Amino acid sequence: LRALIARSPQRVALQKDPSLPGGVAPVLLMTNAQWQQARAQQEESQRRRREEEARARSEANNNNIPAIKPGLPWYYSDPQQNIQGPFRSEEMRQWLEAGYFKGDLPISQEKTGPFLKLSIIFPNLAVAFQPVEDTSAKEAAAAKAKAEAEEAEKRRLLQQEQERIAAEKAA
Repeated sequence: LRALIARSPQRVALQKDPSLPGGVAPVLLMTNAQWQQARAQQEESQRRRREEEARARSEANNNNIPAIKPGLPWYYSDPQQNIQGPFRSEEMRQWLEAGYFKGDLPISQEKTGPFLKLSIIFPNLAVAFQPVEDTSAKEAAAAKAKAEAEEAEKRRLLQQEQERIAAEKAA
């Protein structure tokens, strides 16, 4: 019973019941039909999210994303649309890591723009404001998108396998 609860905490739980020996009773939180409906909704939501991400990546690849120019300073547009800068890449990186910047922050290496979202110029925020070696922002974005898609597919396949195993054990 504990193994079932561990595998399906959204469907079954233990509830305190002092009238029973051991003081706990299993409680069905979600019927099979409800669980299947929730799974279908979750899968549909994930499919839509993947499509939106793919569309955003495609738009980013189709836009003329300016190449990152090593050594040039950075500017950003604050929430009041004031241009801030110039700042070194190291400063921008520190502020990003400290949580001051989010992916929707408009940035540019030119004071007059164009200002694009941080997440468009750096789809992988883990490498934002770090020196780029012989690759354009488009190539980096394409490589990241491909790696993310492969990782998402691996997770999906692993989840399917885990569900199949759980279903076999439950049967």
